Amino acid sequence: MKANTWTKSRIPQPTLVRHHGTTKTRESGGNLKRGETPLTEISNEPTVEESKSDNALQCSTVRGWKTVKPNIALKATKDKEEPFRKVKERLETQESKIEQAEQTTKSYEEQQQQYQQQMYILLKDIKYLEEQETSTKESINSLEKELILAMRELETFEQNRKQKEEQLDELKVQISVIQGQIQVEETKTQSIQSRIEEQRAMLSSLYEEELSLQKQIQSERNRNQDELYKMEEMNTTETNLETEITKMKEQKEEHAKLVLEQENEREETIQQLERLKEDFYRQEIEIHQKEEEERALEKEIADLDLQGEQYPQRKNELEQEIAHLKDNLNVVKVNIDQLKASISQRQNDYKAQKDALEDLRQSSERALSTEKTNLASMQSQLEQLNEKNKQIQHAIKKKQDDAEYFNSALDQQRTLLVSLRNKMSALELRLDEERNIHLIEQQKLNALQERMQTQQSIIDELKEQRRNNGAIQEELQRKVYEMRPNMQVFCKLEPNDITDESTADSVQHLSLDMRNSELVARKMRGLEEVSSSIFPFDQIFDTDATHDEIFRHCTAFIDQIWKTRNVCIFSYAIDTHQRQLFFDANQGLVFLTLLHLLETLNVTSECKPAFVVEFFRVWEDKMEDIFHSTWNDDIKDSVQGNTRTDTTSNLTSIEISNAKQLQERLVTRMSSQHWKSQRGHFVFRINIKDEASPSFNMQSGITFVYLQAPDIQDKKTLQNQETEKNFVSLLHLLTQLANREKTGFSNSPYCILPNKLFECLSNNPKLLSILQLPKSTRNIQSTLLLLNLGQKLNCCEIVQRKAAFHR
Repeated sequence: MKANTWTKSRIPQPTLVRHHGTTKTRESGGNLKRGETPLTEISNEPTVEESKSDNALQCSTVRGWKTVKPNIALKATKDKEEPFRKVKERLETQESKIEQAEQTTKSYEEQQQQYQQQMYILLKDIKYLEEQETSTKESINSLEKELILAMRELETFEQNRKQKEEQLDELKVQISVIQGQIQVEETKTQSIQSRIEEQRAMLSSLYEEELSLQKQIQSERNRNQDELYKMEEMNTTETNLETEITKMKEQKEEHAKLVLEQENEREETIQQLERLKEDFYRQEIEIHQKEEEERALEKEIADLDLQGEQYPQRKNELEQEIAHLKDNLNVVKVNIDQLKASISQRQNDYKAQKDALEDLRQSSERALSTEKTNLASMQSQLEQLNEKNKQIQHAIKKKQDDAEYFNSALDQQRTLLVSLRNKMSALELRLDEERNIHLIEQQKLNALQERMQTQQSIIDELKEQRRNNGAIQEELQRKVYEMRPNMQVFCKLEPNDITDESTADSVQHLSLDMRNSELVARKMRGLEEVSSSIFPFDQIFDTDATHDEIFRHCTAFIDQIWKTRNVCIFSYAIDTHQRQLFFDANQGLVFLTLLHLLETLNVTSECKPAFVVEFFRVWEDKMEDIFHSTWNDDIKDSVQGNTRTDTTSNLTSIEISNAKQLQERLVTRMSSQHWKSQRGHFVFRINIKDEASPSFNMQSGITFVYLQAPDIQDKKTLQNQETEKNFVSLLHLLTQLANREKTGFSNSPYCILPNKLFECLSNNPKLLSILQLPKSTRNIQSTLLLLNLGQKLNCCEIVQRKAAFHR
C-alpha cells in the first residue's frame, strides 16, 4: 500500500530535529565542558559513597551490563581505527547532506521572513487607513453632537413658547368668558380679537417660513441624494425636523381650533344671558297672571256671598208656593223630597268649593311670598354681578399688561430663533464641507482598498509559494529522518516532583535543565552544586510542551508504516500518571496516531483498509487483556515442572475504519477502564487489515510500549525478580534491534513482554524512546538509572556477554 508523504491534517506537522550535535558527542567520546564531571561521577562513584545498599541492589538487578566510556574508542589500536574511519566518512557525508538541507530550509525561512515583513508593512498601512477613518468618523460624530445640541436648544425654545402660548390661551379663555358674561365690554373684546388676528398673522408668517424651510430641505434632498444614501444618520435628523414641523402645524391647528371654541363659547354666554332675561320677563308675566287669578277668585267669592244673601228670599217664595200648593202636597211630596236631596248636595258642594278656595288662597299667598324672596335674591345677585364686573375690569387691565409683557418676551424668543437658524445654516455649511472632505477621504480609502486587494493577491501568491516551500521542506525533513540512525531517544521533562520525600536523600536533590539538544543534570545539596553532567538526546521537550508538539516529531517514524516497516515507540517513567502521554483518551499519542493514519487513508488510498488495535498489560509474569478486562493466567506455577508456556496470542481486537468508530469503540473504552491507577508495562498495537483479504497485513505495524521503570527507593519492586527479568531482557532486545543484530536474542520462557515485542518488531524496525523525567526530584537513583539508560540507548554502548554492539 502506497501513501503520500504529507497530508492536509489538523495534526501538527513535524519539525526538523538537528542531530549532528549528538553525533559529534559519539565521535569525540562525549560533550563534556570545563568544570563538569563526566557521567560516571554521578552514576557510579557518588552513589556508592552515599548508599551502598541501594547500589548493591542495583548491581544485583543489572549484573550483565557494563558501561563503556567514550574514550575507549580513542584508545583503540590502529588496526581497529580503519573501519571507524569509513564509518566517520559516511557520517561526514550524511552531515554534509544534512547541512545542505538545513541551508535550503534557512533560505526558505529567509523568504518567509521577507514575506512576513511585507505583511507587516501592509498591516501598518491598513492600520493607518483605519486611524484616518476613525478620525473622520469622530469629526462627523462631533458635528452630529453639535446638531443635536442645537436641536435640543430649539426644543427648549419651543417648549417655552408652548408654555407661554398656553398661558396666553388661558388668558384668552378668561377674556372670552368675560365677554360672554358682559355685553358692555364687547369693544374691548374686539380689540383683543384684533390682537388675536395679529398673532394669527404672525403664526401664518411662521408657517410660511416653515414651508420655505421644508422647500429648502426638499431641494437639499434632491441635490444630495447620493450623499444621503451614505449618510443615513442625517436622514434620521431630517425626519426629526419634519416631525417637529408637523408638530408645529398641529399646534397651530389646535390654536385655531381653540380660538374658534372661544368665539363659540362667547356666543353661548350671550345666548345664556338673553335666556336669563326672557326667563325674568316670563316670571313677571306669571306674577301678573297670578294676581289677576286672585282678583277673579275674590270676585267669585263676592258673587257667592251675594247668592247667600238671596237664598232666604227664595225660601219665602218657595214657602208661598208650598202654601199655594198645599192642596197638591200629596202629589208633589215626592218632588219636594227630591228637591231637599238636591239642596243638601248643593250645600255640600258649596262647602267643598269654599274649602278649595281657602286652599287656593293659602297656596297663592305662599307663592307670592316665595316670589318676593326670589325677587330679593335676584336683586342681590344683580348687585353681586355688578361688583364682579368691576373686579373683572380690573383683572382685564392686569391681563392686558401681562399680554404686553408676553408679547415682548415673544419678540425676544423670535430673535433667539433667528440666531439659532443662523447657527443651523452655519452648521449645515460646515457639514457640507465635512461631507466633501469625507468624499475625498472615501476616494482615498477606495484607492487604498484597491491597493490592499492587489497586496492581498500578492499575499495569497506568497502563501501558495510558502505552502509549496513547506511541502518541499517536509520532504527534505523526511529525507533527513530517513538518513538518521535506526533508533532515536527523546526526553520529556515533567513538573517538579514535590510529593516525593526520600529518607536517604532528604537534603540532596537532582535538577535537570535544557541546553539545546543536551540535558544538564546537577546534583544539589540545598543551593550548592555537588556535581553535574551532560546527557545528549535527539530531542528534549520542556515542561510546557504539549502532546501535539511531541507528536509532530513522531510523525516521521509513524509514516514508516507505509514503507512496510515496523515502528515501536517506548516510554520510560516511574509514576503511573505519566502514561497519559500515550493513553490519554483525546490527546494521547495513540489517539493522534490513529487519527493521522485515518486521514492519510481518506486522502491517498482508493480502497479503504481498516486498523486493528490490541491493548494489554504485563505485570508479575501475568498478562491482562484490557479490552476484555479479564486476566489470562496461562502461566502455571513453576513448582510442578518448571515449564511456562505463553498462550497470549488470543487477544481482544477492535477494528477501526473511521473517526466515528475511533470515538465510539476506542475512546469510550479507554476512558472507562479501571487500568489507569494500576502499575505495569502497557502495550498498544496497531495493525493494518486489508478489506480485500480476510487475513491481517502483519508486515508493518505500530506498537506503543509504556515501561514501568523500577523505583530503586521502593524495595518491594526490587525484590520482585520476575519484573526485573522482563525489564532487563526487554532492554537487551532493544539494544539488539538498534544494532540490527537479531540473532543474539532468543525467546525466553520466563519473559512475556520481550517475546511479544520480538514478534512485532522482527522486520527492520524503527525505534523511538521517550524518557519522562521530573525537572527537579529527590528520587536521585531512579532518575540517574533512566538517564544512563537513555545515554546508552542513544550511543548504543550496551555490552552483553562480552559482545559490544556499536552503531
